Amino acid sequence: MMSSSHAASSADSSGRPEDVPRSAAPERTVRRLPIPRTRDPFINTPLLALAHGAGVPRRYWISTWNAASGSTGALVDEHGNARVYRFEPPHSGFYSAAQVDDDTLVLCGDLTRVVRLTLSSGAVDVYETGAPPGLVFKGMACDPASGKLYAAALGSGARSSLSFDYRNGVTAAIHTDVTPDHYTKASFANGDGTYTIAVASPGLTLLRWDPATDSVEALALDRPEPPVLDWSHFQGLDRLIDDGRGRMFLPGWGWYDPEQRKLVDGPDPQTDMTWFGRTDETAWGVRSDGSRAEVARWNLKTGEISRVCSIPDLAGEGLVLSDNGKIVAVNIYGDFFRFDGWSGALETTRRLPTDASGLVYHLRRVDHDRLLGAPFITQRFWELRLSDGTSADLGRAAPGAGEVKLSWSIGGKIYFAAYVGGVLTEYSPDERAAFPENPRVVAATPNGMRPTAGTDDGTRLFYACSHSYGRLGCTLTRYDTATGRADYRDDPLPGLAIRTLLWDAETSSLLAGTCIDGDNTSAPRALERPAIVRVDPESLLPIERYDLDGPADEVSVVGRISDDSYLCVARLGPGQKRWFTFSSAAPAMPDISDMSPLPEGSGDFIATFRPGMFIRAMGGRFDLWDMRDGRMVATLYEGTDIDRCFTQDNAVYLATHREIILIEPLCADRGVDDDPQGA
Repeated sequence: MMSSSHAASSADSSGRPEDVPRSAAPERTVRRLPIPRTRDPFINTPLLALAHGAGVPRRYWISTWNAASGSTGALVDEHGNARVYRFEPPHSGFYSAAQVDDDTLVLCGDLTRVVRLTLSSGAVDVYETGAPPGLVFKGMACDPASGKLYAAALGSGARSSLSFDYRNGVTAAIHTDVTPDHYTKASFANGDGTYTIAVASPGLTLLRWDPATDSVEALALDRPEPPVLDWSHFQGLDRLIDDGRGRMFLPGWGWYDPEQRKLVDGPDPQTDMTWFGRTDETAWGVRSDGSRAEVARWNLKTGEISRVCSIPDLAGEGLVLSDNGKIVAVNIYGDFFRFDGWSGALETTRRLPTDASGLVYHLRRVDHDRLLGAPFITQRFWELRLSDGTSADLGRAAPGAGEVKLSWSIGGKIYFAAYVGGVLTEYSPDERAAFPENPRVVAATPNGMRPTAGTDDGTRLFYACSHSYGRLGCTLTRYDTATGRADYRDDPLPGLAIRTLLWDAETSSLLAGTCIDGDNTSAPRALERPAIVRVDPESLLPIERYDLDGPADEVSVVGRISDDSYLCVARLGPGQKRWFTFSSAAPAMPDISDMSPLPEGSGDFIATFRPGMFIRAMGGRFDLWDMRDGRMVATLYEGTDIDRCFTQDNAVYLATHREIILIEPLCADRGVDDDPQGA
């Protein structure tokens, strides 16, 4: 499995060190290759219907997420005619947007800045807010009367939000710790000058914002909340409909009356969906798995649900019901659709020109000439020819929305584990890429969401997935590439999530490093101490457990130093890391006080193909370290432009915003010299 700075792992599948003599330093070559372009992802961003005058085509706004080349915005009319806007970094994306006049949008993707876009000219004005950084999700509220907006940020510490005066470009107020929940989902006007913002996971909070006073109040519903948000409670909140009297429908809870500030009786649908439009006694809803969305109508009088149409590759927030009864949609890959809302007939489809180079999230070398890469959150993958730099977008790597997190090369096949859903796919690199035939799904982890760690024993591969947002714990999957059999174990370590996983050949077991947080810190902790756990590969249950002797966030088993010795890192808190060695032959967790501190700002250790040799990131410099005696033996690269570092076999891959830097060989063919320069 290829290892990276975000998911360090064993670089060979056998689990055995190479017992070879050391030799002189190799002559390394450095090659730079451009990152291939793929379909830029319109994801997590609601399609926004814009106001229009008589005789003017209806227009809609949506944007992508791209932390490498910057977000792409699309202004598209009801016929599919589009104008594309390119935003340079640091503008990765704008999950929240609002129209403030016929020619102006305000956009927010990070709490530190608000962007004003003039549609006619493309002019961009950027306003620094003074708020701490944090990802702003959808659901920003905008009040045209006062000229203010309210946005809240997802963060692992104090959760911040702000009221911003977009007319004058100044921050009106900054709030902290207004809710323990994480994701803003939708907002609506209450009819009295105030606004409600729904914030979900692990529970549901309704924030009531008053633009006149810049005050924010958290409201609790008078019905018990579920302990974990399922699909209807979480995705169902991406869009909200009203009943014509100001009452809003919250899927999973029911009808909410903002005047009474409580849930009230009202019609319930037969099926949970994201309800995105209503006219009279009919509502339109969608349910999407990221690969295909099913659209249906809800008769509010009878509760009956009737199918309307299906839309490929559509996220649940990427469609609206127009004022003339049309379903308008832009899917994840920039395909525009218009359907008749009653008959479901497809009337228009266009492809928007939105290809871009995305943030490289995973790499896998196939052979001497071919490199596979997966951009962030597009669920696609590309192939790059190292000999001449030519490339191809290979389409989907896995179903749903998300990205490849882990991969393996076994028996001439490539295996991808992907978020969301913990799905495993098998790809034959010598056959034409055409999902779902190639790659094809071979395992789907029950209750799994984000693949976090993986390893293999040469034939069987093992990987862990976090539970869904708001839940602690994890799931484990074992897939036998020879027989095609998949086996699963849900929540083998209650309260702990596996974040690193290695095959220990000496004991024929799995070594797991764990974390006490839920995915994206979206659930309250149940434990204070993480642990290293030895896991039985047959039952996928723990055999032995070694807890840290004090509070900490996470402990990682990074890679092998020798046949039974492993380099591990304990993360005690923000900026507090300590490294130590762990022996599978004589397992024992050292006291935290005996562990070696890592300097503040030190990046991860990254395992290489050779036991004992690790790459260490520090202040933009990537050094090769021999951890058998704790010495730095070579500097591989210096620069502050690296997004991610990967290793596979005897090579290092550094990904910037625009290119892949390939450094090989990492080590001499026969080993590493005793001389500090002998790597």
